[in-house]
Amino acid sequence: MLIDFDAPERPEIAHAEVCIVGAGAAGVAIATELAKAGRSVVLLEGGGPEQEDRSQELYRSAVTGQPHRGIHEGRFRTYGGTTTRWGGQILELQDEDFERRAWVDGSGWPFPKSELTSHYERALHYFGLRRVERDDEAVWLDLGLDRADVPRDLLSPELRMLFSRWLPERNVAELHARTLTGSRRIHVVLHASVTALNLNDAATAVSSLTVRGFSGRRTQVIADQFVLCLGGIETTRLLLQPTAAQLPWQANGLLGKHYQDHICVNGISVKALRVREPWRLFGYTTTRGFRFHNKLWLRPDEQQRLRTLNVAGTVNPMSPEDPRVDRALQWLREIIRTKRIPQVGEALRQSPFVARILADRLSEHYRGEAPKWKEIMLAVHAEQSPAGRSQIRLCSERDELGLLRTELDWQISDAELHTVREYTRVATEVFARTGLGKISAPRGFFTDDTVLRSFCGDSFHHMGGTRMSTTPADGVVAPDLRLHGIGNAYVCSASVFPTSGFSNPTHTVLALSMRLADKLAGQSIPLATVPRPMREITLSGSDARTTQLGFGCAYLLGPGIDAAKSRRLLDAAWDAGIRHFDAARLYGLGQTESLLGPFLKEHPDATVTTKFGVIPPNALQKNLIRAGRFLPALNRILPERNDKSIFRAADAQAALETSLCALGRESVELFLLHEATAADLTHPDLLDWLLRKREAGVIGNFGFGGEYANIPALLAERPEYVPVLQFENSLLSPQVATGNAWCAYYRTFAPAARRVTALLDANPALIRTWSETVGLDLSEPETASRLMLKAALETWPGALQLFSTGSEAHIFTNAEVAGDSTLARPAGKLAALVAAAL
Repeated sequence: MLIDFDAPERPEIAHAEVCIVGAGAAGVAIATELAKAGRSVVLLEGGGPEQEDRSQELYRSAVTGQPHRGIHEGRFRTYGGTTTRWGGQILELQDEDFERRAWVDGSGWPFPKSELTSHYERALHYFGLRRVERDDEAVWLDLGLDRADVPRDLLSPELRMLFSRWLPERNVAELHARTLTGSRRIHVVLHASVTALNLNDAATAVSSLTVRGFSGRRTQVIADQFVLCLGGIETTRLLLQPTAAQLPWQANGLLGKHYQDHICVNGISVKALRVREPWRLFGYTTTRGFRFHNKLWLRPDEQQRLRTLNVAGTVNPMSPEDPRVDRALQWLREIIRTKRIPQVGEALRQSPFVARILADRLSEHYRGEAPKWKEIMLAVHAEQSPAGRSQIRLCSERDELGLLRTELDWQISDAELHTVREYTRVATEVFARTGLGKISAPRGFFTDDTVLRSFCGDSFHHMGGTRMSTTPADGVVAPDLRLHGIGNAYVCSASVFPTSGFSNPTHTVLALSMRLADKLAGQSIPLATVPRPMREITLSGSDARTTQLGFGCAYLLGPGIDAAKSRRLLDAAWDAGIRHFDAARLYGLGQTESLLGPFLKEHPDATVTTKFGVIPPNALQKNLIRAGRFLPALNRILPERNDKSIFRAADAQAALETSLCALGRESVELFLLHEATAADLTHPDLLDWLLRKREAGVIGNFGFGGEYANIPALLAERPEYVPVLQFENSLLSPQVATGNAWCAYYRTFAPAARRVTALLDANPALIRTWSETVGLDLSEPETASRLMLKAALETWPGALQLFSTGSEAHIFTNAEVAGDSTLARPAGKLAALVAAAL
């Protein structure tokens, strides 16, 4: 449920078991995981549903020491936090980052990396990377680059190539929107900024949070447990706010100390690079639908020998920074993501830079060229000293909500300059020795600290300030992320990192979030795994056995679901135990069957339905349809398509040949007449053709697929055409007499579940009484959805039940329901209650 704290009419913020502050990556992850475990959550977000200038103004800060862009450009006070704008790159910290390094003062975590191994894996699942390749060597093989292209063995012993991964869907608020907005266990409150943590009389626990909105409205939020997920800088700022008495987490004077960012040094020229297609080797590359980026990491033994911090580099095109292009790229992503119609003025302002972006992408995709790679540079990404002098403080100015603003003193130490120089020396020697190319550092780079510091920038990675430690004397939070001295308040952000390595911090923050969610839930929340085996059925007209639950492919390649995501959905369905896939010539604007083909080649045991009768759009129509998705007004002036085929043998033959070619199959189990009516079936050659194809085994059986309103006339006038019927049907649908036809149903539970949820919302007393009758808590809408699916499966045990979704998580949930025999009785009880009420 979404609530705007500044709205004139809004419900009171209810007491929850856990109150989470900050709806970014960490906050959303903990909230959704706790809801999965049955805990109630209030999620407070200081910003609104979209980025706002007024909210961003609260982040305005003073900067001393080294210039720091990220304090203003790398923080976003909005629903989804930084994930609404970040690139989506993730990389685990290395084993050595968790260990004590004798030559690095303050290094090491209070536990080894193995403590986070399972949680790193859960974070991959959480962000849609369940199927991503974990092994770098396998990525190299997938890219088809041989040793001449990839002299990675020659980089030893100094450097090692490794890949970062990139998220397919980056905004956590969108990725988990169904849970955040649909679950009654989660209340998301926007424009609700926390201005104080209020302690009990003994100062051993947080009793409440003071929350204020822009309207001046204030309230106290009470919960059993509290988690601060405001990001690396804002968390520290909140904890630093002065009070009449010193707070426990301020006692040791370490709060705000040892701030860290990743130092980024660009502009080190690489000449005569002897690598074919360098953008494939060193740039962003995609394989199996996932994006990767190559890093050149200085090996730990070299770090020890040279007494450096952790450091890596990337090889990138040498292009002058153009903030206008960066802004245009962000603008373009926002337009595509939100499907917002841009104003004419802004479109004209951005068009020259968008044209440059598109030209580069098209050249790289179609011509195999990357124009930006005419000049190449080495970029160095270095860890900062974990005991460095950088610090977050408060200045005297207050923001609109009355909080003292942040002052960041960002310092770059001699150890960090030494690290950048030694890495550059090693890379120069390795490139020369292996013949990769010639690295040339700028004048003064190795001799003048002022020159080198002028090349150093930050990476928008805000770490340190609430250091994790075993004892209160050495840090701010305990190893379980609990504030030292406080029994019920936790910090989950990169501010707790004792050391930061060179890796992007978000993956580790997500791993810590999963670990903390387990602690707060009092249990280990499992990964989505292959559920218990579900019921099998025999398809009509053949001996083919398949799962009762089938995956409908109607959403694949639709709005917001590209080819890579579509393939991930197919893989998820297979991994969840589903073995039947329902397609049609029309789906995906005529391209879904071609998408299915490679998948079916890998899974020859899958069974398939396809349909003919609705003609896919031609190339021009496809482009107009796609344009209409971004410009809805265009749909009102487009002519209606006459997309119905003639139901005769020649048309069916052409459609089947096309389908089989695209699917890579010699036969299909079910071949349906898509949206046919009795009046359409006037060509007797079609029935003869269908019977011959069934006899030859090219199709297992045939029938009708479409609206149930057409079924009575078909059964009365053309029963010979419909030994199989596929139509929308649920326990609440008008029941259609289907005679002896074998049935497949779709939309069997979602509309019914919505009606049940609406009924319960309108009659709150029913929730308690029905829950007691059913034996499950019906206050959560997902429970009704699960039970209505199970009821449909049990009511028609011999029928195929199809569902479509754009969410991997929903696929696993539905498969889990299908295999869970314990849900049969409560599902039957709910179905009886609903039938009586509706």
